[in-house]
Amino acid sequence: MTWSILFLLLVAVTIYGTQEICYNCDVFKENQLQITKPMEAMLKANANYDMELEEIISGYSEPVGSNTMYELYFHARTPENTTVFCETTFYYMPQQQNFEVNFMICHDVPQK
Repeated sequence: MTWSILFLLLVAVTIYGTQEICYNCDVFKENQLQITKPMEAMLKANANYDMELEEIISGYSEPVGSNTMYELYFHARTPENTTVFCETTFYYMPQQQNFEVNFMICHDVPQK
């Protein structure tokens, strides 16, 4: 009896213990997030190279004090007409009307 309970507990921790928990956030899928011109300019300014935003794949926003933290996954197009996949985390600070980028990583989309 004890071993079966321990096994079930191990399975539960393995399945649920590795997932992120977002208690007070808004989740975005497939272009549900409206990208404003200032947000697009910030994304372009922080990219490794010039790019045009194509689509938001997914992401979420979460309030952090008076600011909002965003984590986004999106596709962008480079001047060479190549599609790249990007991930970024940034804060929007409404009192300063400003963005602060934690990181942005872009790389080629794997070919099938």
